Amino acid sequence: MDVYKKTISRKKVIASVLFVIAILYVYFRVFISSSDELYDIPANEMITGVVQRGDLEVRLDAYGILKSNSRRLLTSHSDAVVEEIILKPGSLVSIGSTILKLQSPELKETQQRLHQHYLSSIANKRHLKLEQEQELLEENLNLVKLTSKQKTVEFNSLEVDKLAEKGIISKFKHLEMVAEREEIKTLIQISKLKLNKMKASHEEAMEIEDVKIAQAKADLVAIEDKIDRLTVTVDSSGIVQELYVDLGQSVKVGDKLATVSKSDDLIASLSISQTQAVNLNLGLQAEIDVGGQIIRGEIVRIDPAVKNGTITVEVEFSSQLPSAARPSLAIEGQIIALQVKDTLFVSRPLNSNPNSKNFIFKVNKDNSISRPEEVEFGAANNTYIEIIKGLEQGDKVIISNTHKLQEMY
Repeated sequence: MDVYKKTISRKKVIASVLFVIAILYVYFRVFISSSDELYDIPANEMITGVVQRGDLEVRLDAYGILKSNSRRLLTSHSDAVVEEIILKPGSLVSIGSTILKLQSPELKETQQRLHQHYLSSIANKRHLKLEQEQELLEENLNLVKLTSKQKTVEFNSLEVDKLAEKGIISKFKHLEMVAEREEIKTLIQISKLKLNKMKASHEEAMEIEDVKIAQAKADLVAIEDKIDRLTVTVDSSGIVQELYVDLGQSVKVGDKLATVSKSDDLIASLSISQTQAVNLNLGLQAEIDVGGQIIRGEIVRIDPAVKNGTITVEVEFSSQLPSAARPSLAIEGQIIALQVKDTLFVSRPLNSNPNSKNFIFKVNKDNSISRPEEVEFGAANNTYIEIIKGLEQGDKVIISNTHKLQEMY
């Protein structure tokens, strides 16, 4: 009986010891290991970075094209058809160079009609002038006759007056002569007044004809100008940047024909990701690769509109461009958005964003991996990110994918 009891007691002791060992193992794995080191991860599956102190420069990658700061849009001044394309995009032009030739039979017909109308207006004025001269001649002749008759009547009136005083002729005859004399005098006054009025009327009529001629000439000049503009020329030197029409195409008034850009006044039009726009400001410096040559410049305009997740900025160059520079040339560069002096930074961990917080795994001196710690980030460029809080200089952290570590944790 005593032997049986001893056997049972020994089994209980062994079971208790095994239970305690199991508890200690679990505790060690969960608490001790999780506080100092987790699991062994092969070195070739991790990329690490070391926290450094120094100056951090934030550069924004940008891409775009060169474009002229001075562009001229050529449009059609009339309904026409493209008859000939002389210069194509990329062609150099100088003042007076012809890019296109248009044709419009309607304009030619209108020109002929207006030209005939202009000549008719001149002929009408000449005809009117002849009629006026004839009227003036007739009225002057009438005045001459009246003046001559007045002299005769006045001479006869003197004789009649003498005879009337002597009683040779009747008083009635004398009064009749006086009335005729007054009538002639009145007719002469009316003739002179009529002559003056006629001259004024003629002058006004001639002014009206001059207005008609001027209007006819203006209409003719306008249509001739439209015909001249069927030959599309440029008024400045540069390069044909775009051509909007094809041979035989019909165009209407105001339709775009071509764009000509000055090649000696180029700026950079760059696209930058919308997520980086928070760092953009006017006056920021930029370095642009133009044909293999780095040219510095300054942001002079930021487009407020967002297109396809990007924002467009314009950069004016501070030095002369290489000879290979031309409108629409593809370029790329960097904008120096920020320079942070004497700060902590580290190679950017995967999925880290500027001005945010994230959990980072530190690597201990014995290469064990600590529990993840929350780190506050600041400014960032494509390579490095600023450490605001959570890490110290010299700390070694994992910057590659930590998905496996997060699963084990």
